[in-house]
Amino acid sequence: MSKKAKIIIGVVLALLLVVGGGSLFAFFSKVNSPKNSYLLSEQKTMEKFNDYLEKRYDNEFKFMEEMNDNSYQSKTSFSLDLSDDVIDSLELPKSVVDATKLETVVAHDSKDKKSQIALTPTVADSKVGTFEWDADADNQYFKSPLFDDIFKVPNDKIKDTYEELLGESIDETQAGELNNDSLNLNTILGQTVSREDVKKVDKKYQEKLINKLDDDNFSKEKEKVDIFGEEKELDKLTMKLSNKEVKETIVYVLEEAKKDKELKEVLANAQNDKDFDKSLKDMIKEAKDKKASEYPKVNSVIYVEDEQVVKRDLKLTQDDTTLRLHGTSKIEDDKLRVDYKFGDETKYNDGTFEIEIKGESKGKPSETVKDDYTIRVDGSDIESKLEFKNENSHDGDKTSDEGTVKVSVDLDQFVLDFKSERQTDLKNNSMKTNSNFSSDIDGSQVGVNVKDETKLKEKVKFDTKGAKNLNGISESEKEDILSEIEENFTKIAGDIIEKAEDK
Repeated sequence: MSKKAKIIIGVVLALLLVVGGGSLFAFFSKVNSPKNSYLLSEQKTMEKFNDYLEKRYDNEFKFMEEMNDNSYQSKTSFSLDLSDDVIDSLELPKSVVDATKLETVVAHDSKDKKSQIALTPTVADSKVGTFEWDADADNQYFKSPLFDDIFKVPNDKIKDTYEELLGESIDETQAGELNNDSLNLNTILGQTVSREDVKKVDKKYQEKLINKLDDDNFSKEKEKVDIFGEEKELDKLTMKLSNKEVKETIVYVLEEAKKDKELKEVLANAQNDKDFDKSLKDMIKEAKDKKASEYPKVNSVIYVEDEQVVKRDLKLTQDDTTLRLHGTSKIEDDKLRVDYKFGDETKYNDGTFEIEIKGESKGKPSETVKDDYTIRVDGSDIESKLEFKNENSHDGDKTSDEGTVKVSVDLDQFVLDFKSERQTDLKNNSMKTNSNFSSDIDGSQVGVNVKDETKLKEKVKFDTKGAKNLNGISESEKEDILSEIEENFTKIAGDIIEKAEDK
């Protein structure tokens, strides 16, 4: 099965298990059946989680939505922050390190069909030059300090030119992912989906799934369970689907998607595939051709408190293989708690695999929140752990984060400290971020400073005058370009060394 088919089928399964997004409260409330109670609880839980995130990152979400609808330009600068002993070990003057940085520009305008990615390294206070990839409605453009000319490639010849420069054809397994569209910078930077689009599609397919799933797939009873150390008697809601029912549901949703112009437009935009209708046909054929036994059985149990899923036990079983997700979570006004495990519970399996996430966020999301989480991955031969601590606070349009990430793999350990301050000015279409990341490596401090400013409604400008067509160039022209690159590289390297020595 193709990669896309697997992704879509996975999304459909996720929709089967967690129906969230649109507002179907009135529909669910009409009949208090196990099916409606199950789906309502999943929906309300997802809404509660989305509300939590939006309260915590309100300005950021609004800014990102504006980025979907407007042109933007993001400028970022990276610089080093090294302790004296590290600089000494590099045998470089401190002034050289302090005067070294990397500047990047990422810009996109979907209406004018213009995009840009640019990298400008500065070494020892000397700019190396700008490596630039631009795109408009007709061509891709490439500029570099390694060659004197601007080169262009027509948008309908990108794949051909790529193969010419490589000297070989793209492998058939890559052909579906590497094409003129997917290699176009306008497409790469334009693959966004707005929250409104997601909500519309989500609501529509909730209704389709509700109509497809049968009441007999659901049951309801009372049971006493432990919720973070407190015993409670809660509604226990169960959904069971046979592998045949899973197959039928997936085929049904894909066939509905094939007829859905709105969904195809959203997915085609997100996955950079203008020929999405053909892709859907292929997915439907593959889904139908698979035997029912190749699909998993689903057994999903949820425990509900005040319309919120606070505990779940989900099992996906295919043949002798069982994957299980189980645990407890709860969202409150000033606290979010999570304790979940996901693993392979296959009988007679020689290896073991389990992922555990445990922790909490304390504090009101619109004020100050302290995060403390641990993610543990336990494989058959290795165990790793990631510990994340952060204090997130808000002051008007300013947001700050400060914390630590600790990664442990068996006996090895890496600790990263971070600090970030972000100002989101919605009125003036601007977001500015100053961040620092540092780590103690064998007693020496190594840090990176990152400054970023993103502006909306900025025109994307670049020079294309005199651009030479790179498509169809001869072997001798290739050799000339390679010689030019080698010559310019030698000159740039020599200038950098000379500058460093002068410091």
